Amino acid sequence: MRVAVLPCSKEKRWDVEPDAGPVAAARAYVSPLHLAAQAYAARHADAWVVLSALHGFLRPDDLVPAAYDVTFSRPGDPVISAERLAQQAQELGLTGVELLLIACPDDYADRVRAAVGEVPVALPLAGIPLDDLAGMTARLASLHKRLA
Repeated sequence: MRVAVLPCSKEKRWDVEPDAGPVAAARAYVSPLHLAAQAYAARHADAWVVLSALHGFLRPDDLVPAAYDVTFSRPGDPVISAERLAQQAQELGLTGVELLLIACPDDYADRVRAAVGEVPVALPLAGIPLDDLAGMTARLASLHKRLA
């Protein structure tokens, strides 16, 4: 089984629908990068999860209760612990998959790799700087189109 790990995003459903209430993870994140990652996952993976800095691994149907602004890249944010992320990886079966397609920036990918241990991974966004969201989005879109 091939599972993709998608990045969360600063842009969330509540930015466009403030009264949305709890939203499934599949609809909660609305940035161009996240949407490109969803399209990439639909084409190349059997399943996908989102890596949220606050909530950890979220399946598409898991509810995100409300808007939040937490990121791994900002010191002091109340991010999920490495121990809890590893526990979630076990619970979701991510430690026993054939391949993890980590469609996340490098700092997020490093956390995924630490949580899953020796699982084979592919890193389609490796080496693109965190501040180059347009470059990451373009890379995923290119990979999606090339193999479509």
